[in-house]
Amino acid sequence: MPSPKLYSIEDFDLKDQKVFIRTDFNVPVEEGKVEEHIRLKSALPTIQYALENKAKVIIGSHRGRPEKNNKKNFSLEPFGYYLGNKLNCEVLFVEDIDSVIPSILLSSLNHKKIILLENLRFHTGEEAGDISWAEKLASYVDIYINEAFSVSHRDHTSVMVLPQKVKKRGLGFSMQKERETLDYIRKNSPAPFVLLAGGVKVGDKVKVISRLVDRLDTILIGGVMAYTFLKAKGVYTGAAFIQKESLGMAEEFINRLKIRGKKLLLPIDHVVVPVANRQSPPQITDGVEIPEGFCPMDIGPKTVELFSKALTGAGTVFWNGPFGKFEDSSFAKGTLAMCESIAQCDDAFKVVGGGDSIAAVFKLNKQECFNYISTGGGAALKYLEQGTLPGIHSLLS
Repeated sequence: MPSPKLYSIEDFDLKDQKVFIRTDFNVPVEEGKVEEHIRLKSALPTIQYALENKAKVIIGSHRGRPEKNNKKNFSLEPFGYYLGNKLNCEVLFVEDIDSVIPSILLSSLNHKKIILLENLRFHTGEEAGDISWAEKLASYVDIYINEAFSVSHRDHTSVMVLPQKVKKRGLGFSMQKERETLDYIRKNSPAPFVLLAGGVKVGDKVKVISRLVDRLDTILIGGVMAYTFLKAKGVYTGAAFIQKESLGMAEEFINRLKIRGKKLLLPIDHVVVPVANRQSPPQITDGVEIPEGFCPMDIGPKTVELFSKALTGAGTVFWNGPFGKFEDSSFAKGTLAMCESIAQCDDAFKVVGGGDSIAAVFKLNKQECFNYISTGGGAALKYLEQGTLPGIHSLLS
């Protein structure tokens, strides 16, 4: 029996075929206007290709985590105008995604029109792996194409179950690029390899670093997760948030890296504010310890200098996660400074993933300095750890 194969959209004859393209439109919308985002831009070539090859295109996507009482805030209707303008086509918006309307519209659909379904998460079956709903969607689909890398690590109906109900299924252009880039990072990228990890969750990052440990040379850890590592090393961390359940994991991980001869760098100074008055002017600590009653909000200038120096001569740089409370401009300096330093690694193969990390890249207009900007944060980490994702595995034929 031949091994299962992974197909791409280019492997299929799309003419007059009903092509369901699963995208990720989980991006900001301000006053009804869709904000330009890498996730939107990355999906457009696949949709355009399907239209040019005279397919009948249905777009399925999600946005946010809608609850029963605030669905209007997460509607995909504004994306109809965005897609229409970008693709120069008419967009037929289907509000009732559980109705027969998509099937009816498809019968007369041409390659100058597309169907956009309302937020898939409005349907209770989307996040429940609902087989019956997947079968209903599959009843009017000839070809399934996944362009939603950022949620392909989640067990959702439109990502995991639906493709299994469609005979012809494959990857879109953006998904192919994600796989190729992350496979290169995992197997073939040049040394020295420097990984920068920020954000909150210790466990997620430890799993990835453990998987890549043989290829890594230097690991730089900042953000909230750094304080759990500092605590594990016996550093006094003041009022910093500590993932107590991960202290043992952090300590074991530190020892493992030391035995393997890998360099682990943690913050050596911090931007802090008093817990009693978080609105007071930020202060910078003299050293690695955080005074009692103070909460760290960003890495300090000495840490930026230390981390930036560690990037010198890097062959590969992978960055995921902010180094401070990036959403607050008062505490974004560390993340922005590190983004600038990474961008200046001219000879390195540089990849960035994760919402705040990507936001920093675009804020500084440094996107051209990176070899690749991943549309996924958690999904990119999971792929680096496992070499695949459930949403990709479900496409195998």
